[in-house]
Amino acid sequence: MSVKLRLDPNEVRRWKSSSGVDKTEEYWHDLAKRISLILFGRSIIKKSGSNNFRWKIGTDGSWIMTVDEKNYAIELQFHYAEAKTKALYSALKIVLASVLGVERFN
Repeated sequence: MSVKLRLDPNEVRRWKSSSGVDKTEEYWHDLAKRISLILFGRSIIKKSGSNNFRWKIGTDGSWIMTVDEKNYAIELQFHYAEAKTKALYSALKIVLASVLGVERFN
């Protein structure tokens, strides 16, 4: 199951040009932390691999946040087949969009 969320391009640009220093990695880290707080009530995140665009969320890393910097979006994936229910999917999209303040989601 995955949810793709579009981010506010102005917010991403603001982090990119803050004091002339690119702080987008901190922005992605902050988003992963906020998602973890929503899902688990605490920050349980770990960067996945050597790139700056993927984080594992949760104690078992079953949630993965992948950044699509070019399209100003993040994709949140859940990797357990039993969770593929429309109710969970719909509720997750609504909660994440509301808390993260994103404009729209697919």
